[in-house]
Amino acid sequence: MTRPEGIALALGFVAYTAYLLRDERAGPSIVTEYPNSRVTETLAHHARFRGRDAVLLVGGLALVLVCGHFMVEAATSLARGVGVSEWVIGGTIVAAGTSTPELAVSLVAMRQGHVGMSVGNVVGSNVFNVLGIMGVAAALRPLAVSGAAGETGLWLVAVTVLMVAALWSGRRLSRVEGALFALSEAVRWVLGLLRIFG
Repeated sequence: MTRPEGIALALGFVAYTAYLLRDERAGPSIVTEYPNSRVTETLAHHARFRGRDAVLLVGGLALVLVCGHFMVEAATSLARGVGVSEWVIGGTIVAAGTSTPELAVSLVAMRQGHVGMSVGNVVGSNVFNVLGIMGVAAALRPLAVSGAAGETGLWLVAVTVLMVAALWSGRRLSRVEGALFALSEAVRWVLGLLRIFG
């Protein structure tokens, strides 16, 4: 991936963010639902402790970073000990280590009724990874990867198309569809670790 291509990806992320901000002004795409007034009362109560919330936010982020670092380091050492390639490590263990905090945030947000935050976190993080991180990285230094990247990229495209089709059909993802997507990722892991795919 050359520098011009990286810059194009980064500009794509800027355009995507601008589109989201403009679209949000017309009306929120996902309405947050609060099942009872007790949640509203709790939000009003916590609004008085913004300083405390800021400390908890910074502390939580620091904890996530530290735990994620040690998780990735330990898992990578174990994988290299059994002779797994760096691409497979990055696409499975490291990806899981960096995505676990996103999963935790999405689950907590969903449980508290913040549907928009939960879905936005998942979709936004993937868009940011592909356009923002890869774009900036390639702009700073051209990237070169093995042929396995093409296979994994095609897998990603196929899963993305299926996800869009599932959401487009009824604008919601059922439990069965969610389970199938999770299973597809488990299959990719197994095929990658067995050196059959990706």
